[in-house]
Amino acid sequence: SVSRQISGMNAITLGSELTLDYNLKHKMEADSLYGKSYLLAGFMAGHEFLMGKFNFSQQLGIYLFNQSGYYTLLYQRYGLTYSITKNWAAGINLKAHGNEANFLDGRLIYSF
Repeated sequence: SVSRQISGMNAITLGSELTLDYNLKHKMEADSLYGKSYLLAGFMAGHEFLMGKFNFSQQLGIYLFNQSGYYTLLYQRYGLTYSITKNWAAGINLKAHGNEANFLDGRLIYSF
């Protein structure tokens, strides 16, 4: 992902992601859906609040690849990161589809 600061407390973001969703794989197998991929690929755009060492982000994503049929075309991602040093940060993100949370992940981030 890339981020560009547009004011003192605001930045805009663009990003992409690839996810191998093993929970989705198990759900597809339980529903006898074989031969479809559990790989998800998406493109995201969003906003970050820059609050000192903390950043809060929200992004809206669209799937470019989703064979499962379980998820809507659009998804959201919300994140909170803490800057440890100038280049390193740690954080958590929540991915959601509509009003249903999909998963929470932890991140170690290197910025250059």
